[in-house]
Amino acid sequence: MEKRRIKEAFRLEQKGNLELYRKGDYFISDDQELLKKLENKNYIEEENTINTGHYERIKNKTVEVETADLNNESEETADIKHVGGGWYELPNGEKVQGKDEAIEALKAE
Repeated sequence: MEKRRIKEAFRLEQKGNLELYRKGDYFISDDQELLKKLENKNYIEEENTINTGHYERIKNKTVEVETADLNNESEETADIKHVGGGWYELPNGEKVQGKDEAIEALKAE
């Protein structure tokens, strides 16, 4: 298990759960591939980095966090564009409400 300091707040989906990781906290994992991806995206400190800097704790504040995009879009949703309010636009210009419905409509094409 490795323990790394978090440099930037991010959300990460693991095992079906969307977790929020905050700046200054620690990310603990034994998945070397995941650690490398987070390190490359500058979310966590590099291995063997000694940090003497100050980290501000986030308490009762609304903060904008980025969702970690560690994988490219899945093939089935790559052609679907989210246009807001739960609506999705298909490659043929048709708009459908709901992501699952958009995926089904795309498969039907």
